[in-house]
Parts: sequence; structure tokens; C-alpha cells
Amino acid sequence: TPSSQAARREQETRLESAILSLPSIYRSAIELHDIAGLEYQEVARVLGRSESNCRKIYQRAREMLLLRLQRVDPAH
Repeated sequence: TPSSQAARREQETRLESAILSLPSIYRSAIELHDIAGLEYQEVARVLGRSESNCRKIYQRAREMLLLRLQRVDPAH
């Protein structure tokens, strides 16, 4: 339905804004892993970090995103 499509577009816009608001290392981890579909080992190579460090960066990025999205929409 048009209303569900509009709600989906709004959610996508909120998520994109939240990702863009992250510090660059966290944003890169999200973009490389979730958007580009790279495995942690590949993300580590691109970022020049260890795989375990990339996993920590990624986890922290997810936490930061959740906090940002909750601030925008406290109902969730």
C-alpha cells in the first residue's frame, strides 16, 4: 500500500541518516559489512585492522546506530 511504502521510505531515510552520523571508522564497518556484504576478514583488510578489532568496531557501530535510532523514535 502507499502508506506502507511511505513508512518504509521514512525508515530507510532515518537509517541512512543515522549511519551517516557515525564516526568514519564505525560508518565504514557498517557500510563494508552490511551494505557491501564483506566478511569480517575482508573488512579488516580494507580498514587495515585486525579481524577481532573489526568485530568490536562493528558491534560498537551497531550499538551506536541503535541509540541514534531510538533517540529519533522513542517508541521503539
